[in-house]
Amino acid sequence: MKRSRLAEAAVGLALTALVAWGYLVAGALPALEGLELKAYDRRAKLRATLDSGQEIVLVAVDDASLSALGNWPWPRSRLADLLEALRGMGPRVVGLDLPCSEPSDGRGLAEVRSLQRRFEALRASRRIIDRTRSFDQLFSSATARLDSDARLLAALQDSGNVVLPIGFARLRPGRLLQPLPPVISSATVALSRAQAVAAAPANTGLVFPWEPFLESALGAGYAAARPDIDGVVRAQAPVLRYGGRGLPSFALALAAAYLGVKPSGIVCSPGRVTVGDVSIPLDRRGRMLVSFVGPEGTFRSYSASDVLGGKTPPDAFKNKLVLVGLTATGIGRAYATAVTPSLPEIELEANAAENIIHRRFLVRPDFARALELGLIGAIGLLLMFVLPRLRILSGFLLFLFLETVMLGTGTYLFLEGQWLKVSYPAVLLLAGYLLLALGRLLSERPAKPTLGRFRLEREQDLGAAGVLPACDSRGRKVFLKTMRLEAAAKERLLRDARLAAKLEHPGIARVLGCGEEAGLVYVAMEPPSGRNLAICMKEERLSAGEALQAAAAAADALDYAHAHGAVHGDVRPQNIELRQDGGARLLGFGLAASKTAAELAAGAAYMSPEQAAGRGVDGRSDLFSLTAVLFELLTGRKPFSGEEGTLLFRIANEPHPDPLALRPGLPPAVKTVIDRGLAKDPARRYPRAGELARDLRACLKPAPLPPVPPQAPPAPRPPQPPSDAPAPGRA
Repeated sequence: MKRSRLAEAAVGLALTALVAWGYLVAGALPALEGLELKAYDRRAKLRATLDSGQEIVLVAVDDASLSALGNWPWPRSRLADLLEALRGMGPRVVGLDLPCSEPSDGRGLAEVRSLQRRFEALRASRRIIDRTRSFDQLFSSATARLDSDARLLAALQDSGNVVLPIGFARLRPGRLLQPLPPVISSATVALSRAQAVAAAPANTGLVFPWEPFLESALGAGYAAARPDIDGVVRAQAPVLRYGGRGLPSFALALAAAYLGVKPSGIVCSPGRVTVGDVSIPLDRRGRMLVSFVGPEGTFRSYSASDVLGGKTPPDAFKNKLVLVGLTATGIGRAYATAVTPSLPEIELEANAAENIIHRRFLVRPDFARALELGLIGAIGLLLMFVLPRLRILSGFLLFLFLETVMLGTGTYLFLEGQWLKVSYPAVLLLAGYLLLALGRLLSERPAKPTLGRFRLEREQDLGAAGVLPACDSRGRKVFLKTMRLEAAAKERLLRDARLAAKLEHPGIARVLGCGEEAGLVYVAMEPPSGRNLAICMKEERLSAGEALQAAAAAADALDYAHAHGAVHGDVRPQNIELRQDGGARLLGFGLAASKTAAELAAGAAYMSPEQAAGRGVDGRSDLFSLTAVLFELLTGRKPFSGEEGTLLFRIANEPHPDPLALRPGLPPAVKTVIDRGLAKDPARRYPRAGELARDLRACLKPAPLPPVPPQAPPAPRPPQPPSDAPAPGRA
């Protein structure tokens, strides 16, 4: 018992050390962290309120907009029209989450300007006279129409409330980080080296909006998301360390502008970022956990084509934070998040901005790490010193209670805005309990009983006689016939079984061993592999050809056995099974001495006269029994029937019925074979089973058979005993 508890304590200690290592070393056990993140996602869906409030509205460049206004990218003049349309409806802040890092490809504008310069040169050389200066007005009008960058720049200046996105790009080897433009540098957050804020991804640089746009915008922030190890976005860094400065995120820049907080009002301190009077909690990696309002489509949204077409309500954007971005299929970016597998970028930014505006934060409490490590240690002590002392049921109830408390408390705190990683101690408790329970069951489970080299498949009462499934030392399936016998019967059975064990013939089920243990005699046999004839006759009647073929195959097996000195002694339908190829296999060789009263009664109709009279038998007795089985297969009835005493008298004295009369259409030669096989005198039967097999196969062909030897006149018939007379002795 002490050794068992020491082993269980060692298992608990090893599991605890493994889980603690996976918790402390990031990425050591990805499966455990992945399980916690999946639990996080389920709880995030429960936490989602589906109420985004009234402050944030989306303008989507969606499939309907592209269908109405043309494929993306649109000319910047159309974006200018969109900003002008929004300006007329009074939004407080507009986030233009669309690429604008380079001047547009103004090829038409360049051509017009080239024509204008050429025209002015011709006019200066007096080759063209234009006293009215009408072409100057035409060139000026065309230039204004084609200069879409100028139109967007004017729209940005007129609006005065637009925040632009900053993107990321992979740096080529050897390139240094791009310095922050002056207009951005003045809007960054001062950082100390010790502050734990997220760093820019390795080998990446920033992609800024075109400088004229940037100078005309209200502000800018980086727009990018970094997923967790499973590719799902659950958090966003409000401030990103870049070249020693803190760059606000696009969502933070939008929220600050909406709250009326200037960039100088954004302050970083250990574990949090403050925007005016809003304090944003950060995790150990400098990220804000995004508390998602809901899946795609939760925020109120209008199509860009409807805004340009004047189809939106007049107050739809009044005093709102408006986010303009791509949602059409195949363009723009979308992210897998905790609440949906695909969320457009503007909705991700909207969720983050909503959290800041509404102060709806999901945090990792300051005490989280200490509490989680404490839980892992407490569960480890429980596994080492408490559960091993409890019974399986008591241990299960304690396990169930603790799992419910941990998971339930973790879910409740998550809904209240505090994330604890309870999956680590919960998995430790589950794995530890299962291993301890399994070890206890295996150690307490009684070993299966054995007989010699054979192991029983089920726990059995070995004191009773019967046939038991078992397997040998090689794992082969066997049947064990067990019995308790008198000394003489026991000696005869073991002798017959050892002789049968030497027989190797495809038509004979092998005897694999025999012996005696604790007064119980056992014989191991190959298990049946087909249907025995008794079952076949109940289910369907065999054709004459099938019956003759099966009997011939059984006769071949008997011929082999008799040649090796073995007599079956119990040939009946239950001991003959049909093989798939139409042949037959004999079961029960070497077991004649072990027959029970029920087995004797079941096989009485197939006994030979000498066997019924209790005299010595040889192989010719088996031939009589096989012929009786063939008679039943062909005619559907036994050659002799009646109560036991009457039955044995008839076997010894009365002739069998004519098989041709019972089943017309049988080959005439069948009667000759059956008459010879059922002869009362063993000397008149087939001397060898091989000859019986030969004649049975001949019945399948139109060929003459040798005549039946003449028989002596029958002896005077003794009077028939009454039906309740005792049966003669049997071997």
